[in-house]
Amino acid sequence: MTRTFSAYRRWRGLDGAAETMVIDDGFSWGAMLFGPIWAIVRFRWRAAAALGLGWAIGAILAAAAGPAAGGLVWVIVAYWSGASARNFEALWLDEDGWRLDNVAVARDRDLAEAMLIEADAVRADGVERRW
Repeated sequence: MTRTFSAYRRWRGLDGAAETMVIDDGFSWGAMLFGPIWAIVRFRWRAAAALGLGWAIGAILAAAAGPAAGGLVWVIVAYWSGASARNFEALWLDEDGWRLDNVAVARDRDLAEAMLIEADAVRADGVERRW
């Protein structure tokens, strides 16, 4: 089974050294189950705030809907959290100076990183100082 991975790059210093971060795209089971705690553990404060706001609105709606419909509200909120968490994470990365550099489709993170390093080597010399 293949997944999509995004490589984000942030340039540091005058010598052109860069940091690269590879993250999974798509649905996040951790965000679905733990919501804002998932983002806090990953130090994504803006994503945690957005997910926390969504969960707070979900709690208000679940309380107003009553016990029977409250469960359905929580299922919807949990699905929304898992589906939108990666987008919130990407917004945080953009605000912190990270830029989307490349995308890879692979079965795991290691293979995706290898594909991204190979693609980067074709584009420029000195790839080892950027990964």
